[in-house]
Amino acid sequence: MNPEQLSRRRFVNATALALSTVGLPACGGGGSGTGTPEAVADNPTKNVPTNVAAPPVPPAPTVVVTRLSVHSSADGSRNYASSVFPLEGQVPAGQTLVSPDDATAVCSVLSHWNDGSAAVMVVAGTTAAAKGETAVVRLQLGTPVTALPVLTAASVGKSVNAVKVDFGVLGVAQLTDFSSPERIWWANAKVICARYRLRAPGHSTLEALVDIHAYAGGRALVEIVVENARMVTAAPVKPADAAYDGVAYVNGVAAGSARSSEAPEGTHTAFRAWYASAWVGGDPGLFTTQLHTDLQKHPVLFRVDQPGGDMSEYAADTYVPWTAARMRAVYMGGAGDHPEIGPITLWDAHFLQSGSPLAARAVETNALAVLSYNVSYRDTNTGLVPDAAQLVGYDQQSNWPKTTNPTDLRTWEVAHHPAAGLLAFACRPSPIYIEVAQRIVVWNSTWSAGGMGSPNMSYWTDTGITDSTGVYGYFYQPRGRAWCLRSLVHATFLSPDGSWREGGKRWLNLNRIYWQAWMKKQPAIALGVPWAVGPNNLDGLPANNWQWPSWQTHFLIPELHKAAAVKLLQGVEQTALETVADWVASFPVRWVNEQPNGGWRYIPYQQLFPTDSSGKLPTNWADCMAKLVSAPPPSVAGTWFMRDGDSADYVHFFGEGVAGGGSTGYYYISAWWAAFAAAVERGIPGSEAAWNTVNANLTNLETWRKGFGANPRFGAAPRRVGGKAI
Repeated sequence: MNPEQLSRRRFVNATALALSTVGLPACGGGGSGTGTPEAVADNPTKNVPTNVAAPPVPPAPTVVVTRLSVHSSADGSRNYASSVFPLEGQVPAGQTLVSPDDATAVCSVLSHWNDGSAAVMVVAGTTAAAKGETAVVRLQLGTPVTALPVLTAASVGKSVNAVKVDFGVLGVAQLTDFSSPERIWWANAKVICARYRLRAPGHSTLEALVDIHAYAGGRALVEIVVENARMVTAAPVKPADAAYDGVAYVNGVAAGSARSSEAPEGTHTAFRAWYASAWVGGDPGLFTTQLHTDLQKHPVLFRVDQPGGDMSEYAADTYVPWTAARMRAVYMGGAGDHPEIGPITLWDAHFLQSGSPLAARAVETNALAVLSYNVSYRDTNTGLVPDAAQLVGYDQQSNWPKTTNPTDLRTWEVAHHPAAGLLAFACRPSPIYIEVAQRIVVWNSTWSAGGMGSPNMSYWTDTGITDSTGVYGYFYQPRGRAWCLRSLVHATFLSPDGSWREGGKRWLNLNRIYWQAWMKKQPAIALGVPWAVGPNNLDGLPANNWQWPSWQTHFLIPELHKAAAVKLLQGVEQTALETVADWVASFPVRWVNEQPNGGWRYIPYQQLFPTDSSGKLPTNWADCMAKLVSAPPPSVAGTWFMRDGDSADYVHFFGEGVAGGGSTGYYYISAWWAAFAAAVERGIPGSEAAWNTVNANLTNLETWRKGFGANPRFGAAPRRVGGKAI
């Protein structure tokens, strides 16, 4: 289909760090977070009564909500900012986080769980960690000792006096007045993140987006994205090419540059972008993130099965404009396994596994490299990435512009595309990473043909869906549906409260409706699975057998599990999503429990649904496999086996000694394991028995799972078995 000494300057032509979203309420040491972002910032004492005695300071809280890990490559007292993903209910509405290790710590809330508790936060504070030291900052519920004023846009101008982008022959754009940002992504008493824009004088759509993270005390991080992306979404016209040599400056010092001639098409075509950054007041030399083991508790991610090792392979990862970093530069849709494919990429998984600043270099580098791909869209009127409400009825095959090239250089592809944005934001809060995640979703959701009469909809007009934009349907393949769902959930979860987040929920619900269509069909009723094409379409290979690439459904199961567990939907829609997730996740459980002869140890590349002369399907997996192989497996207990293709007997299956893929590049068993772990964690009926069967009868399980140490992409471990935490 076509369609890690680490300075805080990090790897990119100049820098890194800090982030959030439009209209974000602040908590902690500054402000109520009500009203518009500007109102909060400019008048933090609004509606606060005067001449009233301060309430008594409550006793110090004792329950640790989460922890920050602080790696220092410099000495002295410095500011930090970190993303935090609290679990549902951990930070109830109206409450905040404080730290017994940092009395200055304050926070901003970007988005909320359905119960009103904080879902995504940016925590900022001060540390005096010594060079080479790694410290832990505990975060607890509590009340700040003092209420410090929220930083305003005036703080930006105290450190940054000029941001300039020289677009070469297309002119120079400069910003010297920082009093009126286009938006404030978040603000508290320690840091404010504000956005500005600079348009190229000689081009109608080329512009620089400038995000400035200004810290109390005068330090600032300036991030610049130069993109050719702006369109009126309601009447989209593809931006014209831009030819120039560009240089970005911060306070008169070059922060980064790019030549359009080095872009994939030899000019800066539509929907591509490049990045530059610089510190004002010096790089603080801090790498601060939520502790990786706490991140593993979050339902949008997964618990890592095996510990990691040396991450030095990422020490030299550096962002370079127009390059693909570790992703496929040419033909993202190429056959075979690749480190970018999976629930998260290999570099993302290594960071989640280890919390290593080295792995974080790769996470951020590759997220920024997404800008080089053809996914950058921006609405002229809102100044933001278009949302679902704006994109109704659009598709790239007819009425939504796109950029491609004959050699597939840096061209996005839905069925193999990597996750990007979520883990980068966990490594360092930045609005750029929020928008990277959103850009991916816009591409994926407009990629296929959208008409209700098109094959994309597989002729299922009885579902109630009237617009297929955002529905990962007929042409996406099951793996594409899995990865598009993953990226949609990542972006929706990460987006601040507002229209984009709500639109992401809408698209999620449409896909839930789509998957439910399978549940009404006879093969699904018999065997409990969706299949490759569409609810009303079945491949007949060979005759009287329905083909199903089971490993692609193994991709889908963990993503549906996470989509349901992160609770983006509400009410009957959430209940229905839970039903779909349970139904699809029943497959690996039934696969084990319905093959007591040990046939479950043999994982095929694809599964055929053999019918009898009357067209009747088997109703369990033992009967199904018995019609495809000539004899039962040689033993109940034993090792893993797999087959890359069809086989009429178990003899031609071959062993896999290590998880994660191995030298052969096959990952079918690893993908099955991730699906099985999700099903067990969901508590699917029979899952505890299946878990016990696998642990009792898979003789190489312990040694096999060690492969997830080096390659943890699919290396999930269930957090619960039989409803009990393990």
